[in-house]
Amino acid sequence: MRYHRTFLAFALALAVTLFSASGLRAAEPLLKKTGKIFYGAESGFVETTPFLWQGKMLLLGSFHRDKSTDRHDEQIGLEITDPHSGETLARFGARCSFGCAFVDGGTLHVFASRLPETENWDHDLDRYWFGDIVHFKTNDLKTWTETTAVARENEHLLNSSVCRDGDGYLMVYETDNPLGFCFKFARSADLERWEKIPDSLFAGDDGHTYSACPVVRRSGDYYYVIYLRQDGRGGFESALIRSKDLHAWEQSPFNPVLAAGEGEGINNSDVDLCEVGGKTVFCYAIGNQLGWVDVREAVYDGTADQFFADCFPNEE
Repeated sequence: MRYHRTFLAFALALAVTLFSASGLRAAEPLLKKTGKIFYGAESGFVETTPFLWQGKMLLLGSFHRDKSTDRHDEQIGLEITDPHSGETLARFGARCSFGCAFVDGGTLHVFASRLPETENWDHDLDRYWFGDIVHFKTNDLKTWTETTAVARENEHLLNSSVCRDGDGYLMVYETDNPLGFCFKFARSADLERWEKIPDSLFAGDDGHTYSACPVVRRSGDYYYVIYLRQDGRGGFESALIRSKDLHAWEQSPFNPVLAAGEGEGINNSDVDLCEVGGKTVFCYAIGNQLGWVDVREAVYDGTADQFFADCFPNEE
């Protein structure tokens, strides 16, 4: 049995080497890009979370409309849609973006970054600056409560993601301090009160490299994070890492898990995922990082746990 595992590990390592040497993306065969567009460029949607609600997959989308206006209550917000019918089921979170959805029992929790009243469009940097991460909660997609989840400290907060962590919950959140961009972690026992985890900073393997758009899951003994990194050729790709303690991280040998293909610009970013009917649906954004963006679908034929296991083959 040990010889069989050793041979399998060698074969996988050889496959990674051959894929890399040929310029192909080793992990992409695990994810099938279906070509389905959840949100087109004209929609204004970017960050998207697929989630199961009452047995149906819905989408939480963060929309950025016309940048030339200061009417942020109308131009920046959150929306829940049915991807099958195209129906808008909820619109809320004025001045909020970078939203993520998390279902706990019969309650939908949404976390998003809010644009402060005093901060508008930065024309020099070509971006909005966002502040605290706020928490929205609903049982019916109609009535929402709102509290502050994570307060910024000499920083701007952007993307976030939440997963179960034992008896509690774990959040990863993107920040521009000390590096634009990197991410940190916080824990909660009830999804209401969050405590930041000291020294839980990830900024690339060297601690000084652009690392953005994180999405977190717990599987077995590991935390898994898919994040955005620069690909060294002027573009951006999504990679997978794992850790047992949120401090020492291991890169998947099959990275990148998503990279821009033909017709996708320079970017595969803002990944999120949801299990549906024994498969795992991924949302990801393509584009040029300058305004053109579509949100598209990729599918893994198996559970999220199986996907993570496939991305980190047993090397014993």
